[in-house]
Amino acid sequence: MKLLRESKKGFTLLELILALGIVGFIVVISLGAIRLGTLAQETGHLKVDTFQRLRLIENQLAQKIKSTYPVFVLPEESVFISKEFKKVPKRLLAFEGTSDSIRFVTFSAPLTSQGNPPWMHETFIFTGKHPESGKSGIIMAERTITSEHETTPVFNDSDQGQYFLLAENVAYLKFRYYQIEKLSPTTLESQTDTSVAYQGKWVTSVKQGSFRTFGELKKDEQKRKDFENNNKMSLPRAVEISLGLIEPSKAGSKKERRVIFSPPVVVPLYSGMSFALPIKKDEST
Repeated sequence: MKLLRESKKGFTLLELILALGIVGFIVVISLGAIRLGTLAQETGHLKVDTFQRLRLIENQLAQKIKSTYPVFVLPEESVFISKEFKKVPKRLLAFEGTSDSIRFVTFSAPLTSQGNPPWMHETFIFTGKHPESGKSGIIMAERTITSEHETTPVFNDSDQGQYFLLAENVAYLKFRYYQIEKLSPTTLESQTDTSVAYQGKWVTSVKQGSFRTFGELKKDEQKRKDFENNNKMSLPRAVEISLGLIEPSKAGSKKERRVIFSPPVVVPLYSGMSFALPIKKDEST
């Protein structure tokens, strides 16, 4: 009678445990890689959405600011000037810009009205709270200009304007203005190149009025004011917009939200400029 030999095929218990452990380790690594990939994809989508919002907001601001038109108003004390004085009434430009806000007049279609838009309205862009909803962000306030507003500053406390929330989660909104001014005769004399009659510089505010220079005499101050009034530029040549948005937080994330900035956008203002003028020739030659 032949004895049956034991079969040595198959896994032992130790080998089976090691195999299951290796398979579980591979599954854990695969799930971790999938989770990291999902988080990276979600982070990328949030960044893309934030940059798209930045571009959209900057385009809206640029299109609105680009439609600025130089409109002048007369103060109340200058309206009823007698003709005997032969004095030109003082005009004020309906434009005011600071580092945090900008106010101007435009003929473009307003965003806050429906139906037949008014032919002219004033726009005020700033960061703050919406008076009705209480939400914070970039606020655009618009008010129709009628004949009763010709001698009053626009957007005073008694006016009831229309407010529109352009964007929320705004961390940073700054404006700069490229102002061009004509050089005075004393400044021209001190220059080596007398052909340069104008100079431009970036400033953080554009307001009506003149400030006295430190150490300037009253006589020199009056001459400077007269020169500035007679050679005043109507609008800045360009407006620079710097914008930063708070990045949306992920679901369940406790990390501090970052602020995403975009490169400054320079918006040229073409209103009031002359283009393609022929070169003046001396008739005597």
